[in-house]
Amino acid sequence: MTSRLQDKVHGSAEYQALTAQQQASEAPPDREETVADAVDPVIGLEKGKAEFWMQVAQLLLLYLILRELQRGGA
Repeated sequence: MTSRLQDKVHGSAEYQALTAQQQASEAPPDREETVADAVDPVIGLEKGKAEFWMQVAQLLLLYLILRELQRGGA
């Protein structure tokens, strides 16, 4: 019983259109992934972390400079 129902569903035009769309969207990649491509997200994350901490250090130094300028002006 289920086999006949499954055969009818698989034979329907809607099912055929959906599977064709799915197969087209799952096309194999044009080239193999290189080591540089695989490591790029990790490098990007590390670079982002370094940039963040550099901005924190800049903010801290600017605050210290401002405090010294205020102290010297008083």
